Amino acid sequence: MSKVFRAIGQFSVSFRYPIVVVWILVTIGLVRFGPSLTSVIQPFSAGFFLPAGAPSVHASDLASAIVDPSRSAILVASRPDGGQLTAADQQAVGQTESRLAGLSHVTRVRDVGPSSDGRAWQAQVEGRGAQDAAGFVSQVRGAVQGPDSGGLSFHLTGALPANQDDQGADAGSSSNLVLLFIVVLLLLTFRAALAPFVSLLPSVLVLAVSGVAIAASTRLGVQATILTQFLLAAVVLGAGTDYGLFLVFRVREEMRRGLDKRRAVVRAMETTGESIAFSGLTVIGALMVFALADIKIEVSAGPAIAIAVAIMLLAGLTLMPALIAIFGRATFWPSTLAPRTSAGTGIWGRVAGAAIRRPVMTLVLSLALLGALALGTNTAKLEGLNGKVQLPPKSDSAAGNTVLKAHFPDASQAPTLLVLRFHDAVWDNPERLARAQSKAEALPNVIRVLGPTRLAPDVSVPPQSLAQLHSALGPASQLPATQPSGSRIPAAEYELYRATGQFISEDGRTLLLVATLRNGNLDDPHAVDQIPGLRAGLANLARSVGAVDSGVADELAVNYDANQAGAANLSRLLPVVALMVAVLLAIVLRSLVAPTYLVATVLLSFLAAQGAVALVLVPLLGTPGVIFFLPFMLAVFLIALGSDYNILVMTRIREEAHHLPLAAAVRHAVSITGSTITTAGIILGGTFAILGVTLDTGSGGPTIEQVLFGIGIGVLLDTFIVRTLLVPAIVVLLSRWNWWPSRLARRSHRPEVDAAA
Repeated sequence: MSKVFRAIGQFSVSFRYPIVVVWILVTIGLVRFGPSLTSVIQPFSAGFFLPAGAPSVHASDLASAIVDPSRSAILVASRPDGGQLTAADQQAVGQTESRLAGLSHVTRVRDVGPSSDGRAWQAQVEGRGAQDAAGFVSQVRGAVQGPDSGGLSFHLTGALPANQDDQGADAGSSSNLVLLFIVVLLLLTFRAALAPFVSLLPSVLVLAVSGVAIAASTRLGVQATILTQFLLAAVVLGAGTDYGLFLVFRVREEMRRGLDKRRAVVRAMETTGESIAFSGLTVIGALMVFALADIKIEVSAGPAIAIAVAIMLLAGLTLMPALIAIFGRATFWPSTLAPRTSAGTGIWGRVAGAAIRRPVMTLVLSLALLGALALGTNTAKLEGLNGKVQLPPKSDSAAGNTVLKAHFPDASQAPTLLVLRFHDAVWDNPERLARAQSKAEALPNVIRVLGPTRLAPDVSVPPQSLAQLHSALGPASQLPATQPSGSRIPAAEYELYRATGQFISEDGRTLLLVATLRNGNLDDPHAVDQIPGLRAGLANLARSVGAVDSGVADELAVNYDANQAGAANLSRLLPVVALMVAVLLAIVLRSLVAPTYLVATVLLSFLAAQGAVALVLVPLLGTPGVIFFLPFMLAVFLIALGSDYNILVMTRIREEAHHLPLAAAVRHAVSITGSTITTAGIILGGTFAILGVTLDTGSGGPTIEQVLFGIGIGVLLDTFIVRTLLVPAIVVLLSRWNWWPSRLARRSHRPEVDAAA
């Protein structure tokens, strides 16, 4: 295989100038004429966090006959001075609702009515869903402002408008800080003026190219969210720089041995190209496993980033060697490239020497440290979406939410919706309304239920009266906010009946009951434990009142299903990732033994990183627990990225073991690769951490921060504990069995020789 990469190196050196020119021109052309990544970013919605068949998704579909939170926004109106709404104000609200109903992006306007204090009015405005969100929110807001608003203040709030208000979040400024961090660290590492820029330039070009490539691939079904944007910056700038470091460090090593720039690049590609290629393939393969997940947020984190890594791998094997071949020794100026005769006595050589002199103690201490952190996974429960919508300060959605909290306190909290679906209209047998209401109040953990026969705790309406009003007025949801003149229905009865439109669909076949749970606190991860019992009780209720379908549609139900889906994906797909990485490691190391413990060490660093998030990050961010999709994402990214360092250090140990006793080979390999792995690990881990620190908390908030910090912590643990101490100790303890069944396993590794080394 080394012949293949030697040929690639020779090609890159021979055509170095055309390669660089082509990369620059292609980048400029794609950025100039291709689609931008920000133009295809999809806002988060409940559908991104749940599999299609989740019970809460089914319940939401049932409830959509009355209200669809994924497609609706809340319109609130109030006087700027906070005073009581007048009859003229009510007329202005009605006119506004009629105007909104005629907009091209609006599918339905449902009047909810005034607040109990008479100082605000609420309506639900539905659009066509998340794909149409930007046009919908913009059009509605434009239509409610202006001289014909009657002097009222209108605000559009809810999850859909809040997500649109938050679309200003940008990874650009964070990426600039990451670039500065990488440049400074590389300057300190190389002590050379050009080396940092030669190492980093391919990553910068790939970041621009991959953004366009991902945007174009969304037409083929690839998902892209704000999480994709941040992960793209972290992986390309972090992992991409790693590949550059692998090659640049090896070129410097070969130049110190006396080779000229061209021969040094070819030799470096011959020896390191395989490591770079398999590192990239490992990451690509692991990320593609995300495509098998049934949660869109996880799918959006995989194939899109795999596209970027594939482009980065191409740049690492062509553009990077071409750049080094052009600049040659100037890359490392003003540092010296004089030959070194004591390569094994540096700091990493001494660390490796200490680790392999007492391999059992090193193994035990490393496992104890990682194991102690891993125990932290038991201290925090998985949390769902945490229904507190992130509202950007000074936004229209934030202002609207303030009005809701002040005048509609129940509406500002996530309601628990009990949905019942009947074959026929409830008006054919209105007594079912009262029976459903009564039985719902007896469900587990339910303390209050509002519905058409009990509009408020102290307001009850007989079902027969509702049936008579329905016969006289038609569907309640179709009634205007202002009672038509000449109506013979008393105004009070008109208002009561119109309010039932919140609970009964236009066709009369869907009934919505709004329940208050004993523990409806979304910040309490244990609150979701009520959902299974509530669903079972509602199913029994449905059968007793003749309903043909039922469901619980609330954020606790969404969180429960999200937790179940996250755990299912982890148990189902983690073995696939581990097996795939083990196979690639077996191919590159020509061994069946080494991949086994290498994958095990990465899994241990994953558990330690998750424990660190639970022990440190959860209390620091003030979140109820570990976000439900973090374990799966953390496992895949750490297995993929951690395997880069596995491949680099183990291929170098294998290379040295051909002509050195094993202990000496380990010490020499760790000494040579120590600076590379340490610098690469700090860059990669620091990149994720910086993006986490600088993240605008409105754009996904603690959800994205947990992912970025978790991966950063895991990479640093992998760098300083696993690759530096744990793996060398295991290699020495297993001796020649590391390489079984290859020829190297049959070489004699005499302990006395190894000890002397």
